[in-house]
Amino acid sequence: MGSVFSKKVEPKDELASVVEKIKDADQAIISLNQQEYTVANYSMIAILVGVSAMGIKVLIDTPGLHLGLVAGGVVIVSALLYIFFRICLKKYYNYRTSRQGNRKNLLTQHRSEILKEIKENLPFKQAREIILKYGTEDDLTSDEVNDKSPPKPSQIIPASTPMSKNIAPITATPINARPPPGAKMPQSVPPIGGSGDSKMPLNMSQFKTPIRPFPGAARTPIDRIIDFVVGDGPNNRYALICKRCQTHNGMALPEEFLSLSYKCFNCDFVNPSKRTQTRDPALSSTGSQPALMQ
Repeated sequence: MGSVFSKKVEPKDELASVVEKIKDADQAIISLNQQEYTVANYSMIAILVGVSAMGIKVLIDTPGLHLGLVAGGVVIVSALLYIFFRICLKKYYNYRTSRQGNRKNLLTQHRSEILKEIKENLPFKQAREIILKYGTEDDLTSDEVNDKSPPKPSQIIPASTPMSKNIAPITATPINARPPPGAKMPQSVPPIGGSGDSKMPLNMSQFKTPIRPFPGAARTPIDRIIDFVVGDGPNNRYALICKRCQTHNGMALPEEFLSLSYKCFNCDFVNPSKRTQTRDPALSSTGSQPALMQ
């Protein structure tokens, strides 16, 4: 009975809900990456302090032990415990990041379907306003949006109009004509206020952040040693390069690289996932977003 009396959700409201969920998924992925590095750093300090306290207790209880032997044992045990904890931590956060990436891909696919329905059913002006608010520039393709507005009379050009009627007559000017001796030549006055380039808005991309962090930006030597042992790090990740402006958007994990779609933080171009391009190349050719998102 509930499905009979339930009101159908408008495409605009459904699209707004999907876009909000996509933004939440992006924020969750960024928060997970930051949380992973924070937990790793605090765990390293906690393990080092705990093992050092145990070493001091053993040294006090056994006066015959050499200080260098105890210090070496503390360093080795701390490193082994941290490596084991870091492996478990990476597996846990990789699993959570992959889940958010799959959720984002499904929402992006649903968003593409809603946009396609809007282009086919709504008039041009309404569809354009909705796509400008919730879509991207690539969704505004003229061949997909249904333009139902009638053409203006001024836009209709008769085919039988000869080209010669549109050509203005050219008046003959003598080549040897010169201005009188007292006349002044007109000078071009530069426009006040500088060139037109100064009116261009500032690039707001410098205030945006990429979809994935750059692992090599702030990594300690201990993190690099752990990455070498675990098999993680910048050398084992894939770079996210924008197809339009070739901007680096961070390093993605191998398990999420094929299914990850993202919006470039420099030009706002939606880069579809590799898996979606392989499955449906028609979507990538029209500039729509992949089947899955930012």
